[in-house]
Amino acid sequence: MQRVGGLTAETTWLFQFNTMIRGYAKNCDPNASILMYVEMQEREVEPNNFTYPLLLKACSHLSSLKEGMQIHGNVAKFGFDTNIFVQNSLISFYGKCEETKLCYKVFELMDQKVLPLGVHLFLLMLRDGKFRADESIVVGVLSSCANKGDLNLGRYTHESLLRTFNGLNIVVETSLIDMYVKCGSLNKGKSLFEEMAVKNKLTYSVMVSGLANHGRAEEAITVFSDMLEEGFEPDDITYVGVLRACSYAGLVNKGHQYFDMMRLEHRIEPTVQHYGCMIIISK
Repeated sequence: MQRVGGLTAETTWLFQFNTMIRGYAKNCDPNASILMYVEMQEREVEPNNFTYPLLLKACSHLSSLKEGMQIHGNVAKFGFDTNIFVQNSLISFYGKCEETKLCYKVFELMDQKVLPLGVHLFLLMLRDGKFRADESIVVGVLSSCANKGDLNLGRYTHESLLRTFNGLNIVVETSLIDMYVKCGSLNKGKSLFEEMAVKNKLTYSVMVSGLANHGRAEEAITVFSDMLEEGFEPDDITYVGVLRACSYAGLVNKGHQYFDMMRLEHRIEPTVQHYGCMIIISK
């Protein structure tokens, strides 16, 4: 391959095209940026990870969802869909086009190591009113924080939600409790639980499991009793939490009582986890 000043001809062409695309984008001529990319493809010059953020910025200026989605297709084709700079540009582009579900699909593909950057960008756009995220997306963000065990990121998410929305619904509040509990801030999770005016079955289940997993058995059993008094049907996961609480506290009789209640009253078939708790209780 021919070299020019130590660089291959292909690298030289790529640099020139990227420079032109950047120049047009900066000079508020996004259409020209996109046309340069078309010419780039016609000349069979392969783009790199610097090409796509520039193009997506041009599409953002045009609010051109169709062209942006076509570019996203090329991003995947050339293997740049896992590049953090390209991912952030895609999130920003879809956010400005108010395509929250497409935005979140990119967010879901982000590696755990760079996830905080994606969450940060996502929440900045939410705060700045670039779009209004629906319930499933907010829950997904909180779930990502919980699975990563990143308390600081979870707190930042919570603060951003409070600044953005007048009030949080029961699903989001329950997800916040779950996030705090899984990130090790049990007292904060319990405080949110106690402040909730309305709770559902999942809210109680999350709190029972959280308290049990942190060794606060008596509190877990109290919350479980409150759940039953409110008329909510516990599920198999709730019972894992209750039986685990009994195993931690050495409550043999209560453990057997709850195990029988699960099978006979609530018609829940015991799993390996339930039997595992019972083995510990019976020792």
